[in-house]
Amino acid sequence: LAVICLPSFLHIGLPESVPPPWIAAAGFAALVGAGLTWRWTQATDQRRRAELEQQNQVARAEGRPVEEFAPVVSGGPYRLLLVVAGGFVPVLLGSLAVATVNAVFDPAPPAFELVRITDVRHQTRLGLFRSYEVRCVSGAGKTRAIGVPVTQIARFQTLNTGEGALERKPGFLRMPWVKDVHPVSRTVTGTRQAQLADGSVLDLGR
Repeated sequence: LAVICLPSFLHIGLPESVPPPWIAAAGFAALVGAGLTWRWTQATDQRRRAELEQQNQVARAEGRPVEEFAPVVSGGPYRLLLVVAGGFVPVLLGSLAVATVNAVFDPAPPAFELVRITDVRHQTRLGLFRSYEVRCVSGAGKTRAIGVPVTQIARFQTLNTGEGALERKPGFLRMPWVKDVHPVSRTVTGTRQAQLADGSVLDLGR
């Protein structure tokens, strides 16, 4: 749970691209997790079968009815669900851990890309979880949504240029990621200025 919540708590973005070796590693982790889970289901029911056999031997000696063995975790859909979960969980936790390391230990200075902000919205999922996001379009026409902490959403309430600046970093593990998005305003001389989260202003030129 801590690993799952950590990227959101630290406001860490997921990598924009993942190199093939990491994809292969994720697939390998899924296969290992599923295989270990499959083996665990077999071992669990084998142990249960052996214990039940011992109990039935005592029951026969005492003239009591014996109990039939029924697989608990290795039978039917239960095994399938457990195996799928066993393959998915390591990939999920590993991906979030890699994203966290890639961002937290990234010492490189950020680069900024001008984008067009199309919407600032909040939404509630399942009636409980509220999230805030900024939708923007890059110069190449790619649309994306960037999560914004509720404490920073007020920066976008006075947006009057429709422009924003994506703050990108190369990543500690060489996987580029977006750290933040900032509203951009223009001075009387036409210079673009990005309003950063810490309250400072960054000149982006004309």
